[in-house]
Amino acid sequence: MNGDFAVGQNGQFNNRRVLYSRGPQWVVGTPAMNWFTSSTWSDDPVLQHDGAAISNTPQPTDICVVGRGHRINATTGGFTIGSLVFEHDTILEGNGFEDVPRLQINGNYT
Repeated sequence: MNGDFAVGQNGQFNNRRVLYSRGPQWVVGTPAMNWFTSSTWSDDPVLQHDGAAISNTPQPTDICVVGRGHRINATTGGFTIGSLVFEHDTILEGNGFEDVPRLQINGNYT
């Protein structure tokens, strides 16, 4: 048998949302998106990063996907999510750097 397996309470696996970071790619000199703002996230499975904003923020069982070139800051308090995914490719932008997504966490958290 081959694969990835997990064990847990049934309810934790049946109701997981996939959230996608929204908005344009980050540009030097512009502010990053805020982790704790609902407009940062979409749960649209078709439009994904271009979908409408959700009405709340990521929850403990959510899978959060940070899109190519998106920058998100988490500057107040901690957070718990089910999984964090960074989407990117190996395309070099005009500046010669790969446009890698980033989650920046400020503060002292344990």
